[in-house]
Amino acid sequence: MKNETYMNLDQSLLVKSSNSSIPKLISLPGTSVPSTVNDKRILRAHIARRYISGIGIEIGALGTPLDLPPSAQAIYVDRLSLEDLRNEYPELAHRELRSPDVIDDGEMLHKFDEGSLDFIIANHVLEHCENLLGTLAVHASKLRKGGRLFYAVPNRDFTFDRHRQVTPFEHLVEDFLDGSEKHRAAHYLEWATLVEGLKGVDAQARAAQLQQAKYSIHYHAWDAKALMRTLALGTEFINFPGFVAHFELNLHEIIACSFAQISVGAVPSDLNKASNPLCNHRQCCRHWLTMRHNNWHH
Repeated sequence: MKNETYMNLDQSLLVKSSNSSIPKLISLPGTSVPSTVNDKRILRAHIARRYISGIGIEIGALGTPLDLPPSAQAIYVDRLSLEDLRNEYPELAHRELRSPDVIDDGEMLHKFDEGSLDFIIANHVLEHCENLLGTLAVHASKLRKGGRLFYAVPNRDFTFDRHRQVTPFEHLVEDFLDGSEKHRAAHYLEWATLVEGLKGVDAQARAAQLQQAKYSIHYHAWDAKALMRTLALGTEFINFPGFVAHFELNLHEIIACSFAQISVGAVPSDLNKASNPLCNHRQCCRHWLTMRHNNWHH
């Protein structure tokens, strides 16, 4: 399948820079997003107006909750209270943060029933998920028929992840089947080395410190091509009854929106055991992984 980035913007929302032929976004009518060029919230809001409605949740909004259309109402979810978020992210001390309505694990969403939500928004969350495929399966299970998943993910090439290799899909399958503990120490060491720029014993000590504190690093990194492949194969792998309807570059991030054509239903409580029904549905995930291997590198 040919990889393409679909640009779905109305022409009325594009203007040309005075010193460049590259179109730039202006503010959207009918939203509260400020009219600042090169603000990632502008395109997010435009896409939300096209796809998001009903009652759903936003995970990890922090200081940039998605600007929703009038037809949508969000419940805000985070793993920490507002006070704890302030302590976790002192660099955001000057920012106004969205106070969570519900304290819950955004990867498991224990407090929400299957088939209960019209949408799930998770911007700059997926890269923090150790078991990404398990998270996608859980999120899909919470959607009603016609529900939408709205994700924004940092583009590795334009962030502090730029020195890292993109996460291959095989790695995500191993996290799903074998448990995220298998790669955890390596993730923290990679972070200390390639993001914080430490070496040798200093990198090892810093990695151990971060892991002990359970600091939420970027466990994974993707450029646009790798993320498109991950979502396409991930949709197939978890048997998501829908499709990726929108995929678009947005400054330093990538936005993707998926539709559920039917209600997905329950997901097994233990996502890492090959004996549970989610894995039995495919009989042999590792065989599937081998058969698909060549396609992931073209």
